[in-house]
Amino acid sequence: MQIIKPRVIESLKITAFYSGNRGFYCSMYPTSATLSTLVSHFKPVPQLGDKLVPPALMHVTLMYSNEPVPMEDLPWVQRDVVIPAVAIGYDFFCKPHATEGAVVMLLDSKGLEDYHESLATLADYTWDEFKPHLTLAYDMDPTEAAILISALSAMPLPQGLAFTAPVFEDKS
Repeated sequence: MQIIKPRVIESLKITAFYSGNRGFYCSMYPTSATLSTLVSHFKPVPQLGDKLVPPALMHVTLMYSNEPVPMEDLPWVQRDVVIPAVAIGYDFFCKPHATEGAVVMLLDSKGLEDYHESLATLADYTWDEFKPHLTLAYDMDPTEAAILISALSAMPLPQGLAFTAPVFEDKS
């Protein structure tokens, strides 16, 4: 696989599936090495229990929008792209007035941010701001999320993370 440094991400092309007429969704998935690292890293965390996102579904959402994007407007990218990311902490994402949310691992990655910015020219992002992250657990109430984040924060952060070429999906 070719490693692409984040600073040259704007020169990439995206390999995509059709973005449907009910919205636009784009995500990147961990490389097999990163996935192995993540599974090993989070396995000993009992507070995750059965809430851990199944490894095959772990991803970084680059764009989630209720706006449709015609196929001809989608940029295109090479399939062998790998974008590095650095884990920088954990957070709880919950929409206003919701009773449950997601525990996420925050990522620092100029490449992921650049990708999001290029997609944001096509559709409005559903959330207020883009924060690169990998969702670890869904359907968490604030109390169990705080317990989980405390347990995770006591451990060293996983190292050497990388994500592969984006996948676009129909939200319908």
